[in-house]
Amino acid sequence: MVPAYLLATYLSDFSLVTLTSGVVVSVILLIAVLVHYKIKIKPHFLLLGFYVLVSQVHFIYVNATNSQTLLQAIIITLLGVLFFYACNHIVKAILGRGILFQLTIDEIICASILLMVISLGIASVTVFEVELIRIFVVFLVLISAYIFPATTSILIANIVGMGVLIYTKDITSLAIFSLFAAVVVAFKHSNRAVPILAVLFIDVVLGLYFNVYAVYNMYKLLEILLAGILFYTIPYSYLEILKNIFGGAVNKTAIRNIVNRSRDGLCKRMYEMSGVFSEMDRVFKSMVRGVLPAEEARQMLTQEIVDKVCGDCPEKHKCHRAFGEETMSVLNDIVNAGFERGKATILDVPPFLSTRCNRVNTILTSINQLILSYQQYATIINDLDTSRVLIAEQLNGVSKIIRSLAEETRRNVTFDLQRESRLMEELSYENIVCTESVIYEQNTEISCVTLVVRSKDAKNKQIEKITSKICGGKMVVVSSEPSTFAGFEVLTLKTAPKYNVVFGSAGANKGGNRISGDTYSFIKIGDDKFMFAICDGMGSGKEAEQTSNLAISLIENFYKAGFENEIILTSVNKLLSLGNEEVFTALDICVVDLRKSIADFIKVGAPEGYIKNKENVDIVKTGSLPLGILEEMQPAITKKVLVGQDLIVMFSDGVIDSFVSRDSFKNFLNTITTINPQTFAEEILDQVLENYANEPKDDCTVIAARVFPSV
Repeated sequence: MVPAYLLATYLSDFSLVTLTSGVVVSVILLIAVLVHYKIKIKPHFLLLGFYVLVSQVHFIYVNATNSQTLLQAIIITLLGVLFFYACNHIVKAILGRGILFQLTIDEIICASILLMVISLGIASVTVFEVELIRIFVVFLVLISAYIFPATTSILIANIVGMGVLIYTKDITSLAIFSLFAAVVVAFKHSNRAVPILAVLFIDVVLGLYFNVYAVYNMYKLLEILLAGILFYTIPYSYLEILKNIFGGAVNKTAIRNIVNRSRDGLCKRMYEMSGVFSEMDRVFKSMVRGVLPAEEARQMLTQEIVDKVCGDCPEKHKCHRAFGEETMSVLNDIVNAGFERGKATILDVPPFLSTRCNRVNTILTSINQLILSYQQYATIINDLDTSRVLIAEQLNGVSKIIRSLAEETRRNVTFDLQRESRLMEELSYENIVCTESVIYEQNTEISCVTLVVRSKDAKNKQIEKITSKICGGKMVVVSSEPSTFAGFEVLTLKTAPKYNVVFGSAGANKGGNRISGDTYSFIKIGDDKFMFAICDGMGSGKEAEQTSNLAISLIENFYKAGFENEIILTSVNKLLSLGNEEVFTALDICVVDLRKSIADFIKVGAPEGYIKNKENVDIVKTGSLPLGILEEMQPAITKKVLVGQDLIVMFSDGVIDSFVSRDSFKNFLNTITTINPQTFAEEILDQVLENYANEPKDDCTVIAARVFPSV
């Protein structure tokens, strides 16, 4: 550092006295440093000040020609000591904590003093009529505007201007530098050439129109251009690094790192919970016992009859000794007949037994009682096993949901600090008060934005418009919640799906019924999926309505919770079949992914569906028996890719039954020209009522949905 100090001294005043003073200062301070290095004792900061004061003795001696110059020399020396303390404080902070830190208020003051003194020194240097201070300040303003907030950049320009003011005793430079900073801040989000040209333009106007310079020549333009070229040659990636280091992003980066670390911890916990539910699924499935096989049950019942009825019979030994095989065979046949028909009667007793046994009625009564007991036992065991399997499947479903959430949480969130500041600035232009903004990418296709805005600004349509502009794609508000700060709300915006959907429905009750057994539903699943469904309870009226309402309610809640199709349908089927009464229902579901424009059709005992486009009508095939008939069922699942303006048509069996054939219904759909789903559904129902002569033979429900690209 000694050569640099001597060079600075020499440049500030090219004289023997100045050079001698610089050498004396350097020698005294070097000796002090070497002494402390040898004795291995760090000097106290007061002692360092004393060394600096001693090093200025030669300067005071040379300049103390009279009382006035002596006083000036003493004041300059004291200012030098204070400057030393300021430099020592800021350098010590940097060396001790590194550059990734937030300055305290006293460190900011010391850094400002250091910058001001450096500016004062540079202001004294001119090379071939080129003022280095103008190159320095323009370059510093340009780079600080990209690194720091606007207020900090303007403050830096003012500090440099103060240094020049002290040197020149002219306030003009302070005003010019402040104006340079204001112009750069105004255009900092534009191309990097724009703020450079703006400063150049302002400088020309000030020099040629307002005559703020004593002389305005090509050297003035050259100074601005040199600073601009230096700034423009810095790679953008380096500016980002500098911004992250010095621009106050450290705290934000730390907070965001905490978010990702918390997500990692949450991910591990969810994986562990998923494992627990998966193990519980295995345990419940292992508890399924199953009913005693029918063949074994029949043998046990036959032996029970022999022990119970024949045990105290006087003819027991004769029957079983003389006709043992024939007697057991006859009893087995009667038990088998009872199992097959649910009850044994006198017609099942052959003459071989009826002519020899006087306890035939007792045998029949006992067989029927035992068969009834076995049936009750089988029902209880089946229900228990079904319940265990149902619980196991739900546990397995929960395990999969938690694992899916863990997979989603495992991905680190990528934040965009630059766009956050731009977003807040753009919102301010529209007088929307935004105190915080966070922009992050959920994945490569979906961006998320969280804003804290004034409650009265939360409904402002400009928020979506500005956010879409900053994020480069259409953004929509998906939630609005009260903030912890009074008068503010937290808005969450997400990348809008590429497609949207509108619905329509129409229905009529079976002739003479006030209540329809059909139930339909339109619900949103998450932010980018819609489900619509028709549930047709077998029969009509109140009982059918209760059945369909129960099924559709279960399905809605399962889908909202995120369960998979197979688990949902299997669980609902088992729940419906657990009741004492026979409950059957046909189910027609369509789940539309609005980001991928893909529709999943799930049909269980429902009629076929149709997709009407501009050219023709496509059929979605049906399959499977209604829910509640069999414990095991396999739904018909069809995947279809939709294009813009496709109309999906679904209906209950009362609609299709009104037409002569499937082809006639398809041909009728081709005659409908409207693309309004509500009008489309109403036209279908009008034709159905006409076919039934306004007396529907079954409940009729039609739903239509049109998928179209989002604007």
